[in-house]
Amino acid sequence: IMNQRLSPDPKEAVAQIMRFIKAPETEWQIGKTKVFLRNSVFEPLEECLRALLSTKVILIQKIFRGFRQRKEYKRTLASIVRIQAIVRAAAHRFKYLRKRRAIITIQAFTRGMFARELARELRRKHKEEEERRKREAEERRRRVEREKGEALME
Repeated sequence: IMNQRLSPDPKEAVAQIMRFIKAPETEWQIGKTKVFLRNSVFEPLEECLRALLSTKVILIQKIFRGFRQRKEYKRTLASIVRIQAIVRAAAHRFKYLRKRRAIITIQAFTRGMFARELARELRRKHKEEEERRKREAEERRRRVEREKGEALME
């Protein structure tokens, strides 16, 4: 309040305070261990003390409420960040599973395509093999008939 440093000597410090509040010197007196005040000086000092304490109490309350609100805000923010992380993770998992299903479908289609192509090729080879066997059998049969015919002609 005074905006100046008090003297290190207690009696001089009391005197500085009394001069600062402009209390008449006839209304107060400094003893060895006590300061004696008349009501005309005591009441304004008490009022000043009450006002100062009230201001300081309000400041302390303000600081504590701010601290409490910051703490609550940080807790709420941490909860929000956690919820957002869970939601993002679920969204990414959903996208991943969708892509995985699509990949599996494409893989199944591709495997089926290759399997059908392989089966077609095997059927073709089998058919060619059957035709070759039939031709060979037919040629053997003709050769045998020709040999029989030649043997009969002789």
